[in-house]
Amino acid sequence: PPREELFSRTVQELEAELEPPFRVVGTRRPAHLSFFHWDLNVSLFLDRLNPNLYLTFEDARGRVLGPVCYRGAIDTVGLKVEMGTRISMGELRPPVSGIQPLASIPRTLAVSSGYDLGMSLSGVGFTLSRFDLCDPPELARSVVRYRGVGTALGYTKMRAGTQSLFSRLPHLYRPSLPERAFLALFAAMYALSWLLVAFAWVAAVSVEVAKQSEELERRESEEREKDEA
Repeated sequence: PPREELFSRTVQELEAELEPPFRVVGTRRPAHLSFFHWDLNVSLFLDRLNPNLYLTFEDARGRVLGPVCYRGAIDTVGLKVEMGTRISMGELRPPVSGIQPLASIPRTLAVSSGYDLGMSLSGVGFTLSRFDLCDPPELARSVVRYRGVGTALGYTKMRAGTQSLFSRLPHLYRPSLPERAFLALFAAMYALSWLLVAFAWVAAVSVEVAKQSEELERRESEEREKDEA
């Protein structure tokens, strides 16, 4: 069906027209296991993280369905304070044996363990999260990682013996216009920040080179005066 029709129908309806088994062939796009992600998060000691995970599937006849979006509800506890927006690069890391074919497109993905770390100074810093999948069995031992920037300061982790879930959203994922504009603005600001860092570094190096040149000229001048005397 046309691409626009795919977004108007549910994942369950689209799955019914495909032929199992299903293979995971990517996240937002086939052959790509990394994806861009942003999330609003507020926490004080207790934190429910809501990261997205995207999976693209291929059926037995090679037809591709995706990206299917899974919304996380992951409860962690620890010493952490956060209030702001996270911008992250997510990554799905399959087990060494690979992801086995699935009889159906999972409705939920269970998380057995994980942690969230934030190192923020003056309101801006780095965030790092890791979550281990345990169900369905075909995805067990897969790891989902997020690395990015945010306002978190501290560390939280899942309690031992508990499970959290990534739950499948009803429709295929399609970025909204505000999200695209936000990501474009962030990318521009991120590039500008690196340009400013590079400019500051070049300026500092130039000042140091100028100082060394002046010092060398001064010494040469002193040596010439001694020779003339």
